[in-house]
This record gives sequence, structure tokens and C-alpha cells, in this order.
Amino acid sequence: AGPSSGPCLAVAFHQARPFDPAAFRLVPQGEEQRRRRAEALAAQAAQAAAFERVAASVTVASLRAESPGAVQPSVSVLGLAGGAARVTAFGCLPRAPPAADGLVCGTADGALRVWVRTGGGGDDAVWRCEEHLALRFGGGAAATIACVEPLTAQLGLLAVSCLHDEGGSAGEGVEPHGSGASLLRVPLPAHGGAVAILDVARSAVLATLDAHTDVVRCMCALPDGGLATGGGPQDRSVRVWARSQWEDQPREERGGDAVPVRREATQTLSAPGYVFALAALPDANPGGSKLFALACARYNTVRICL
Repeated sequence: AGPSSGPCLAVAFHQARPFDPAAFRLVPQGEEQRRRRAEALAAQAAQAAAFERVAASVTVASLRAESPGAVQPSVSVLGLAGGAARVTAFGCLPRAPPAADGLVCGTADGALRVWVRTGGGGDDAVWRCEEHLALRFGGGAAATIACVEPLTAQLGLLAVSCLHDEGGSAGEGVEPHGSGASLLRVPLPAHGGAVAILDVARSAVLATLDAHTDVVRCMCALPDGGLATGGGPQDRSVRVWARSQWEDQPREERGGDAVPVRREATQTLSAPGYVFALAALPDANPGGSKLFALACARYNTVRICL
């Protein structure tokens, strides 16, 4: 967000431990035990419904400086009630002026929503959903958004890691929760998932990156305009992609409406293994350079790749 409206902190909550299905395995004896069991079941159902509502939303705290040393927070809850899928990924989406930067949220049903703050900061902040996209694999197969990463060197572009749910299908013509979504088709991945490069403003898929043998769990935009992707535990590799691999091409060169599929990264790093987070480390020397390092983190270990 701009300096006039102040910074924001977005938080999503997940239920780390499911309810115990054997919690009420004993058969109640007598009317009093049956009554208490019915009350406990009703309380658990209400708690489960509350957890589902929380998981399908993002809580945003907007901070506004009232005076030096004093910050006034204002909390907004973004989401859709009544059957919306849980939020699985979110991040800031910088966009070219005059469009305001947005907060992009991905869900388990393949939906992407871009929220934009208007009205200033603090209690005056109002959030509205400005973009609503829905990702589907070829044939209508269900997609889950695993993680998102804005390509900061190319404003408005977003890298989205999509998990192919082989056990489910959204079906042709079935919209995600809520109406008015722009449907985007993504080629079926060779393995569990692929990374789609999206032009959010144009509602277009520029290319898919499909080289990992497991779903991509973390990504990092690079200073040279490229992208680093970290595969899951079955893949155990970090791959580096060049921006030229998704630069928009004339439709006649890419086969009409076909989405280009890139299966070869410019570089594959096997030494970091399965990592949880990636970060680019640019040259901070005075005068600088275009050189940078890549930090790859897992548990309490960080590997620096040059």
C-alpha cells in the first residue's frame, strides 16, 4: 500500500488438527448421557462451521500513525461466506499505475481474487474485490492454489502454483464459489502440479512451467525478471526460469489460443533439496551490480546459492 494509506498485515488461519472422529465412539447409556452427547455434537458442529468460515477468509490489519510512536490498527475481514473454499495462498500484487496495488488470495477451488484498498487507512479503509479469476486444468479437472508470487519486474504478472487434484473434478461449466469469475484454462501437468504465469489485468495465461515432479511449494521473483521455484518432497530441487520463457508471443506463433508449456528450466539446483522458502539477495555494495544470490531455507538451515 502507498505511504499515505499506511502498511497492512494480512493473516490467514488454518485448522492444523482435525476433529477426532472417535471422540463420541462410546454408546450413551441412559437419557442424560444421550442429552449430553447431543449437546456435545451440536457444539462440535458449530465449532467446525466457525473454523470453515475463518479458513475461507483473510484478516487484514491496516495500520495508521496517529502521532509519532502511536499506531492505530483497523481490522478488516475479506472473504465469502456460505460455502467458499479455504484460503490456501495470498500475497501482495504490485500493479502498474494508475491501478492500485492489490492483495491476491488463492483458494482450494482454484479461485483467485484481487482485493484493493480504497478510502485511505485505518477506520476509513474499504476493501473491494476488483478481479475474480478461476483456474481449471484441461477437461475441467479441479485445481488447488498452492502458492502465489508476483513478478515484481513485470507489474501485473503473477506466478501461481496449481495442484492437480486427481480425485476431483470441477466439471465443465461449473463456476467456483461466487459468480462473475473469468475462467482460465491451464494445460494438465505431467505430474502433480505446474506453475501458471498469469497476466491478471488481461485475464490471460502466458505460459505454464511444468518441470517439477511434485507440486511447487515456494517461489521467488528474481531481480533479473526470472523466477525460482522449489518443488515438493518428491521433487527435491530448485529450478530457475528466465522471463523470456513466458514473454508474451503473437498468437500465430504460439498456436492460436494454446498456452505454451515450458518443461526445461534454464538451471536446475539439486543441492538445496526440498526447501520451504526462497529469497533473492541482490548485491548491496555501493554502485551495485546485476549479480544476486539465492537463499534456500529448510528447517534451521539456509543454503546460499551463487
